[in-house]
Amino acid sequence: MIEIDAATNRGIDEIRELREAARYRPARDRFKIYILDEAHQITDAAFNALLKDAGGASQPCRLHDGYHATGGYSADHPLALPAF
Repeated sequence: MIEIDAATNRGIDEIRELREAARYRPARDRFKIYILDEAHQITDAAFNALLKDAGGASQPCRLHDGYHATGGYSADHPLALPAF
């Protein structure tokens, strides 16, 4: 399980790094689980990049055959999350 602080890693560059790291299977476990803490502080562009990898707003992060990463969001102010 990997927790990412969105308050300090809130831009598109950080999300690109996260997307690159998520491409590789974990060495020890069956899945990688990412938790984006303080998700309400992420930029709109970075949030859209996350949704693109998650399959879009109609398909939130799910585990499918061939997928080895999933994630979730945590926010103190959920109404401040970008609309999707």
